[in-house]
Amino acid sequence: MTTQPDEDVAVPLAPNPVLVGGTIHIGSSVDSQAQAADFGTYLTYVTAVPDVARPILPYDSNRHRAVLTVSTNPTASKLNSTMVYGSATSPGVNGTIADLSASNLSPGLWQFQVITTEGGTLAAALDTNNMQLVFGTGANLQVVTLAASTSGAAASSGPFTFYFPPGASILDAQVQSIVAATAGAIYHAEIIATPLSTGPGAGVWIGTQAQCQASPPVGGFIPSGGGNYAMEHNAAMWMIGDGVTSQRVTVAMERWA
Repeated sequence: MTTQPDEDVAVPLAPNPVLVGGTIHIGSSVDSQAQAADFGTYLTYVTAVPDVARPILPYDSNRHRAVLTVSTNPTASKLNSTMVYGSATSPGVNGTIADLSASNLSPGLWQFQVITTEGGTLAAALDTNNMQLVFGTGANLQVVTLAASTSGAAASSGPFTFYFPPGASILDAQVQSIVAATAGAIYHAEIIATPLSTGPGAGVWIGTQAQCQASPPVGGFIPSGGGNYAMEHNAAMWMIGDGVTSQRVTVAMERWA
């Protein structure tokens, strides 16, 4: 006797479609409107001299971009001229007439102007232009002969521009006689030193925490007064000043709600 299996599993079942009649309706559509991300947060940081690294942007998955603007901070930077007056009677060789202490100077780009007058007993052959400005650093000393008249009229010399690099040994700026003056001659001098607001290196460094805390910093450099800089990423960002000037850094964050 031969037996047959109840079902041959190797043979698929034939399709048996089910007819559906009527109408199917899907309603309640979702309204949407395209619009830009919103500038919702504004922050301003002020760097110090010297400065320390700090975070300015956290990681933010919803941030579309951030815009940075860097400008010199006039209230915290040395932007005012420093002046000193001095005089000497019968100064000898390299005698000091006026001395501007190095404590009044700082790293950065400076401009010097000197006004001189002479009085008392003078000899034109000896006392004319018998003054010099000595300034600079221990590694880069500058000596400039100044205009000086025996007529009693004031004479102006300069401007002389000099850059003091960070960490340099800054010297006093002095007006000195070159040779010994005539006995009874009175030399007068005024030194005017003005820091330039946008000297070399004015700006901030940006990057990771490690980049900004490195010495020297190794992140990206944004110069002061260079316009707006867009950062289109979501990563955290740190910042440190140039160590020479104080800067104001405004951060505007554009993010999706």
